[in-house]
Amino acid sequence: MIEIEKIGDAVKEYLEKNDPFKGLEKFAPVGEINKEPEYILKKRITAAEQGNDFAQFMLGYHYLHGEDVKQDKDKAIYWLTKAAEQGHVLAQCYLGYYYSTGGEGVEIDFVKAVHWLTKAVEQGNDFAQWDLLVYCYYMVEGVGKNLVKAAEQGNDFAQLMLGYHYLHGEDVKQDKKKAVYWFMKAAEQGNGNAQQFLGHCYYFEEGIEQDKEKAAYWFTKAAEQGDDFAQLKLGCCYYHGEGIEQDKDKALHWWTKAAEQGNELAHSKLKVWQDIVIF
Repeated sequence: MIEIEKIGDAVKEYLEKNDPFKGLEKFAPVGEINKEPEYILKKRITAAEQGNDFAQFMLGYHYLHGEDVKQDKDKAIYWLTKAAEQGHVLAQCYLGYYYSTGGEGVEIDFVKAVHWLTKAVEQGNDFAQWDLLVYCYYMVEGVGKNLVKAAEQGNDFAQLMLGYHYLHGEDVKQDKKKAVYWFMKAAEQGNGNAQQFLGHCYYFEEGIEQDKEKAAYWFTKAAEQGDDFAQLKLGCCYYHGEGIEQDKDKALHWWTKAAEQGNELAHSKLKVWQDIVIF
């Protein structure tokens, strides 16, 4: 579970990797950055209004925490959103976090939280990875309603998670047909994890009639996106000729791909393969 202190760690890490005044020299020259906070704030406002995403993020940060200005959550959200819309990953993390927790008086909005955290994840930001997203789903009051709302509004990660809930009966009555429905919604949007789960459902006849050709199809989609379990299962399909033309070379290819990601079952498959070749 993400601790709030990690917000500060994320800020520190970001500032260490990025020059805070890059692009702002004309607004706050290096020789002037030790001037009074009010002076720097005015420069940031000017830069933010001219579209600089870092200045927008910092201005949002000022207003959110009441640093050098009167705290104003509405202005904070306004500027953080401006920065996030330009792809500023830390602004996206901030919006996701505060929308999900209601910190600093920000009204909880689970749909917006999922939206911005997903945007950050898509940029490969570690802070916004699965544990924070799962934290939001499980720890925010009203999670069931919010998760359904996000899924209905088209968020593929929410659709994936809702499918997972229904498949395993976690926090809801188990309903494998509904699981397949939501996996399909997410898979059609290109969500690799949902594609793997959908393939699983087709293969093992969970919530839908068994169809190994469709299972192989969805395993392929997910495997091509790097899902190691899909790579493992696709390798098995190729090895046994289930739902796809038998091709042991391709089986070896996909098991190797999965093993390279640390998939222990794929390692076992390769070990058996090696023993067969040797003996």
